[in-house]
Amino acid sequence: MNSAKSTLKRTKNSAPLRAKEQAGVSLVEVLVAVLIMSIGMLGLAAMQNTSVKFAYDSYIRSQANFLAYDLMDRVRSNPDAAYALSQGQVPSTASCVATSASVSATNCSATEIRAADLYEWYQSAIAVFPDATLQLEQPSNGQYVMRISWDDRYELDNLDNEAEREQFIYRFDVR
Repeated sequence: MNSAKSTLKRTKNSAPLRAKEQAGVSLVEVLVAVLIMSIGMLGLAAMQNTSVKFAYDSYIRSQANFLAYDLMDRVRSNPDAAYALSQGQVPSTASCVATSASVSATNCSATEIRAADLYEWYQSAIAVFPDATLQLEQPSNGQYVMRISWDDRYELDNLDNEAEREQFIYRFDVR
């Protein structure tokens, strides 16, 4: 029987912890849980920031695409005029002041319509891209190249805090 008692005895290591020995254990568990939660929240915040950046980039590129199609429609509707806009050039208003939608060939010449089209398109582009550089060239007969470049406001990672220049190039034929 003595041998049975000795096997049933609890050793010091297997005994339940006393309250004095447990002091601070739950605090450490809570601190570890808070650390893990804070790392997770930082990851979520980084994903949200990336999501907003990509959504903004998508919006800006869709606006550039819209402007390209707008200009392409204007050029195709007036094929007799040679459209061109050099980098940094601001088109002036034409003597034919009416909007291009209401301008007809009887009221204005092809050159005046072109000037009104370029002015209206430039104003639309500057409304979307206030710091944009716009360029339209005609390297060969019937072919056009349009360039829009703008500062990407989410790319301020450079040491000198200058934004990267994004560029949208669109080529189209008018024949």
